[in-house]
Amino acid sequence: MRVIFLDIDGVLNNTQTRDNRTPTATEKLPIPLDAVCVARFNRLVAESEAKVVISSSWRLFARYEDLGPALLRHGVVADIIGETPDLVNNAPWLEAWRTREGAPFAYERMERGREIREWLAAHPEVTEFVILDDCSDMAELKPWLVLTDPIDGLDDPDVERAKFLLCSSHAGIALAKKNALSTKAVKP
Repeated sequence: MRVIFLDIDGVLNNTQTRDNRTPTATEKLPIPLDAVCVARFNRLVAESEAKVVISSSWRLFARYEDLGPALLRHGVVADIIGETPDLVNNAPWLEAWRTREGAPFAYERMERGREIREWLAAHPEVTEFVILDDCSDMAELKPWLVLTDPIDGLDDPDVERAKFLLCSSHAGIALAKKNALSTKAVKP
């Protein structure tokens, strides 16, 4: 199975559309998206036949059960199969960190790449992946990151790079499995 790890801000929107978040009577969870960025993303999903895992910080403010359907209502055409774990608030993962590192987790915030790594390690059915994000905090998975420009969001060269990286991500999966702390700490 192919998977795209999806950030929202700076990928599916840009500086012109990012702050458009007014709830309405019909949409309780307004997600500011740019129609052109969404069309590019939908093309990537269709051409790659990839499934989507939400890695955006939006998953920390809106439940996955609400966020996935809201993205679909906002024009994203994809099979959204899950979200990466919130490891900073995951007691089993934090204990695994303490055991391996010999000290409590002491970072102010979690690198998104660590959360993606743990999700990959817990899902052996994944054969290829790519990360779409406007931040580069991907730890050892950075080679499989398509770093978008938050001013413009996802552009056509980003889509082509994502398709290329999907086809060359086997080493990233092996690396994620090798470095994962505890797949038991990650919800399926």
